[in-house]
Amino acid sequence: MRRFLVGLALCVAVAAGDGARAQSVDTGGLPSAGNQRSGRLKFTPYIDVREFAQGAIKGDEETVTYAEAVAGVGAEYNTRRVASSLFYSYTRRIKQKGDIARSGSHNGVARATIKLIPDVSALDVGAIATYTRVNPSGAAPLGNIGNADNITQVYGGFIQPSVATHVGELNVASTYRFSYVKTGNSTKGVPITPGFDRFTDSTSHLATAQMGMDRGTLPFSWTLSTQYSREDSGQLKERFENYNAILEGRLPITETIAIVSSGGYESSKSTRDSTLVDANGFPILDSDGRSQPDPSHPRVLTYDVSGFVADGGLIWSPSRRTHVEARAGYRYGGFTVSGLVEMKPNARSSLALVVFDRLESFARGISSGLAGAPVQLQEPDDLGGSTPYSQCVFGKNAGTGSCLGGTLGSSASTMYRTRGMNFVYGYTMRQTTLNLGGGYSRRTYQDDPTLQVSLDGVVDQTVFVTGGLNHALSAKSSVDFSFTGNLFINGQVGAPDVQSIVLNWGYSRILGRSLIASASVSAEAAKREGDAAEILGRAQLGVRYNF
Repeated sequence: MRRFLVGLALCVAVAAGDGARAQSVDTGGLPSAGNQRSGRLKFTPYIDVREFAQGAIKGDEETVTYAEAVAGVGAEYNTRRVASSLFYSYTRRIKQKGDIARSGSHNGVARATIKLIPDVSALDVGAIATYTRVNPSGAAPLGNIGNADNITQVYGGFIQPSVATHVGELNVASTYRFSYVKTGNSTKGVPITPGFDRFTDSTSHLATAQMGMDRGTLPFSWTLSTQYSREDSGQLKERFENYNAILEGRLPITETIAIVSSGGYESSKSTRDSTLVDANGFPILDSDGRSQPDPSHPRVLTYDVSGFVADGGLIWSPSRRTHVEARAGYRYGGFTVSGLVEMKPNARSSLALVVFDRLESFARGISSGLAGAPVQLQEPDDLGGSTPYSQCVFGKNAGTGSCLGGTLGSSASTMYRTRGMNFVYGYTMRQTTLNLGGGYSRRTYQDDPTLQVSLDGVVDQTVFVTGGLNHALSAKSSVDFSFTGNLFINGQVGAPDVQSIVLNWGYSRILGRSLIASASVSAEAAKREGDAAEILGRAQLGVRYNF
């Protein structure tokens, strides 16, 4: 997967063309410490050395010290046809004092859009490397910090060509997306919870086609769309298929309000291999703690719903800066609601909020979140040694981003129906930048109901929030504050709820043309239901050199 991420970065650079001639250093909220020259390409390789000391404020964690050596790169390339950005780092942890493991980790995100034929066809690509919690009932670290248990690496990527054109008054468009997601094999500190099965890897396909007409000849606009999606997972060879055909119409009733209504047919089905069980009906796990297939039994149907779907609602657009949409209807065999709020009161601030109800899986949640991330990415702030991208991916423009916190709360292999909301808010003014993101997710699992221990019908809930504030004190120094919080409400009988929060304060200063020093302090608190809370304190000093 390391090759995949590096290969994607090279593909983005090659697709951008070889006409870029200038380089500059981009350090996010801090002025550049290197030479700046005008040009469309910004390419900044760097090395970073950090020293950490960590101890228990509350609890019995021992005091440890360790160092981290980081090699990374930040890149952007933008022309009339290409928009792209990439941030990637590899971190190697070096043990010094205390019981702490040596480890290496990958963190990065890349997005690019290439206009193959202007106004007709485009190619979108993206990749991500971050961390996910494994067992939702286990430890609750919010990043690869210190001796973080119950986390594992996750890698994902997608490629999506699209075409859109006009045939007379008819608008025609189609897209195809291929996605791949994989997790690491680390099982350190991961207890085996009955019914829980770890995700391994999967490939996904999503194809859409639509045609429609804007309001003009008719007093309303209409769109006929079809979609086919399929996911094949390595774990128990689970296969999910969905297809639908939906006709939607929009009728303005005032200058700012329109009625929207849709109806059609949809079919969703999921099957997988039977699980190998012992004499008592409990799954027999392999050395990695995963269930094994039983070739002597037929495949199991875990979800099968098909039939009529419909919804209706209102769209309110009082100006180009505000768009609100609310819908309710019938889907997945029951009542469903969805909505959208987009507000940009001025050039400095923006808010986006989405209410959703969809069939999801661990892999599809990551790939759709990555595809929804902005192309112009904001450089992450990880001075405290945290793991970026585990909650939200923010864009450079205020209020742009995509949140993954509802998906990365656990790496369960079981498909689920998720209902909830995500939001992203951004504010920029002179030397100050503020980003906020968060959401709520209610997941109802669709599992094999014949198992002695099954997640079928189990409902869990996740609430997450993350944010960061950066302020430039001068042309050479800046301060920042960031926080991340999670609450997981477990629906399994006897399984504990888990909550955690991390607060981080940092300071950075340019020391020379390419040298930046940083210091930070942070506090991390976690509590599992039935256990005492644990609070850790952490301090960091670091030096970064931009080439």
